[in-house]
Amino acid sequence: MYPSFVILYSVHFEGKPFCCPCIRKSRNDVGDDVESNVIIEETKSCGNIIISNMYVPTVSYTMKIKGHNIPVVAIGCVTFMVGLFFLMGSFALKLDTPTEQDDSFGSNHMFSKFMNDYDNLYAGGDNFLPGELIFGLQGINRDRFERFNPSGYRGIAVLDSEFDIAPKANQQFILDVCSNLKDLSCIPKYGTVKEAGCRDSLNRLIKSEDVDCFMEVFHEWHDITFNGTQALDLGDANRTLFYDRLKQFSLTYDGEKSYENKIGFMDNKIAFVAIPFTTTMKMFQSVAIKEPVFSLLDQHVEGARSGAPIGLQSVFQTNFDQMWTQTEKGIVTGMYNSSICCFISYNR
Repeated sequence: MYPSFVILYSVHFEGKPFCCPCIRKSRNDVGDDVESNVIIEETKSCGNIIISNMYVPTVSYTMKIKGHNIPVVAIGCVTFMVGLFFLMGSFALKLDTPTEQDDSFGSNHMFSKFMNDYDNLYAGGDNFLPGELIFGLQGINRDRFERFNPSGYRGIAVLDSEFDIAPKANQQFILDVCSNLKDLSCIPKYGTVKEAGCRDSLNRLIKSEDVDCFMEVFHEWHDITFNGTQALDLGDANRTLFYDRLKQFSLTYDGEKSYENKIGFMDNKIAFVAIPFTTTMKMFQSVAIKEPVFSLLDQHVEGARSGAPIGLQSVFQTNFDQMWTQTEKGIVTGMYNSSICCFISYNR
């Protein structure tokens, strides 16, 4: 209850020549020290004046009610602060990550209307969320990971020992996955309205033109390079030759895109493959908007995993915003935990 302006004055302005000099000398006392005969000036600052002449009398004011002196102002202040505490506490319990992005302009502003049409009708802009569909990785071994040193040892990728894309059925499955990605809808299975995060007039979840399917490009390259020989049949006929040509494709393909980092080999063995894509959702959306979109992506991946042939059952999708979501939730959780710690420390 100590007035904040008194503290500001005492710290930053007291004694400054440009500030109101409300400092008065009450009296001079001559000390008993004969040698120095120091004159001690007893002063009173503005802060002391306000506290002693205004604040204390106000807070100490009492009213006689039924023969008792009741400090009505003090009781009123305490009641107000207790009520404010519980009100702010109720708001704090509802605290969550933002439900929408900050808007510099109002919803009726010309620029806001233009951007809404640009995003929703034409999927304009270049800040849409990219992601990848990964085959061949079972997970990450984090046995020696230290949670309080996240920038140190982060773990080692665990490869799927049964991973194999050479068989005709496996190649066809990857082609089907690419096709399904392009047709993936942003409307939930039992819903009628697309998720709020999708910015596409056709209700697509993935931009079909941005699905970079390496298997489609490899088949086209193989047909041209080897005089019409079908790569789809080569995997069953000669598995070793199939992988030799796939590795050659990943290292030498000179088209618009490179596949060296999308088709991984270790010790001349296939290790993983990646299918990059771009969603119709903008990056850095609020958790409430992007989590339903991630749920649709995860449902698609789970469906692909359940129907995958042997050798392609280790599949998952990843993107930056999905990882960042955990950080956003951690900020809120950290706020709650720190509040609990402060409350316990105060009561001890």
